[in-house]
Amino acid sequence: MSAADSTRTAPSSWLYVPATAAHMLASAPTRGSHAVIVDLEDAVPSSAKSSARTAASDWLAKIHPDRSPHSQPEIWVRVNAGDEGIDDLVALGCPDSLTGVVLPKAERAGDVHRLAGRLEIIERSAGRGEPVAIAALIETVAGAERVREIANVPRVRFLHLGEADLAADLRVQATDEEAFAGYRQLLVHASRLSGLSGPVGPVSTVIDDASTLRTSSELLARIGYSGRACIHPNQVSIANLAFGPQPEDASWARDVLSRLEQAAQTGSGVARDEQGRMIDEALARRARQILSSAAGTA
Repeated sequence: MSAADSTRTAPSSWLYVPATAAHMLASAPTRGSHAVIVDLEDAVPSSAKSSARTAASDWLAKIHPDRSPHSQPEIWVRVNAGDEGIDDLVALGCPDSLTGVVLPKAERAGDVHRLAGRLEIIERSAGRGEPVAIAALIETVAGAERVREIANVPRVRFLHLGEADLAADLRVQATDEEAFAGYRQLLVHASRLSGLSGPVGPVSTVIDDASTLRTSSELLARIGYSGRACIHPNQVSIANLAFGPQPEDASWARDVLSRLEQAAQTGSGVARDEQGRMIDEALARRARQILSSAAGTA
């Protein structure tokens, strides 16, 4: 596994907050999201980059980390791409409150290695023990083409999909979800093959239409995504429900394992569910995954 920490439950909701919005930063940890992303990139104009770094650094210094499960959201920072992102890291340092860094426009493994190398230097200087994780944001065709090598870089814990920039690269409408079906599945495959948690879905500009956002989120969950990015607090609870353990899934999983256990007592490795469909070890593996996730250990 790359840098994924298998003892942590993957966040269902990742709330973006501009580093320059002091009032939003102050309330961000109380909004119910499982992760907060302090944004130094798209949400900050070029003229405000320096002040944004200072604001983010000051805010991170006030956060007291608590690594116990469900205690507080993970704190991530989306830095800028290229040299500007290195400047971001130098300004931020690596306070204990920082869980990880989101790298935008990740297009090759070298981009991630460069960021990781700088993080290692900063960590060593600060005497930090736990490494800062990296989430690679795939939002170009070039990044998608090399997503496997990106996912295999040490420190990478998540792949994020950025469909707004990808839409521009593909010359399609960002609202056309069908246009991204192949790319969405590509990130699922790369994450699984690299031992990462499921990827993180894109932001949605749908804020006031809960039904549309719920449908979109449930689709992402069904194809293997562990969560999605949010741009408004109203989206958080919908994401948490869509990507969290579903009661009916846990009930199904317990039934599958119970039926297989009963079958094993008679010397059989297969059983049938109440509709007469066959149950075997492949379904049992999925059932155990569901129950493990529901217990907060996957």
